[in-house]
Amino acid sequence: MADKLTASSADEASGDGSSHETLVRNDVLNGLLQFKYTVAVVCLFGVTVALLLQIATRTLNVSVPGLQALAQLLAVWMAFLLIGNLEVEDKHIRVNYFVEKLPAPVRSVVDIAVLSLSALWAAIIFVAAVLGSLASAGTTIPTLGVPTFVLHAAPLLGMLLLTLAYLAKIKTSLAECLGFEEGTRVRN
Repeated sequence: MADKLTASSADEASGDGSSHETLVRNDVLNGLLQFKYTVAVVCLFGVTVALLLQIATRTLNVSVPGLQALAQLLAVWMAFLLIGNLEVEDKHIRVNYFVEKLPAPVRSVVDIAVLSLSALWAAIIFVAAVLGSLASAGTTIPTLGVPTFVLHAAPLLGMLLLTLAYLAKIKTSLAECLGFEEGTRVRN
């Protein structure tokens, strides 16, 4: 899938209008993915600093409230920011041994079924995050004093993007299964 996100230099040089539209869409997607990776790295750095500060302050018998909660908040954000990226780039853990042994038509159906179940799972978690956000409206994380929505925004964003990544893969898989390529029918 990562290969599909970047166009070849031949496509870039072709000057085709649809190719240009694809390049713009891919540039936006790649920019979003890179931004999410950057924020995730900042979150990882923040987790490390918060935990090191927590260890140092405990050693010195100094109480700094909120360090553990901050580390947990940043870890949640990091995880949910990366989950969609990993799916888009096909870097998630997947066992394909048995699926690869299936005939191509059956493999396509299995892939679509797995993607559909995965999209449903991600959508359910997204809805749960929406419900959690609504239930915690007006509350704060006690030791940090930040609105609880900041915590719930991570799964909202992460699961929305993951669901969209699954739906895009389902669309591509269905098009390939039905014989469509780049919006045109390639078989009779």
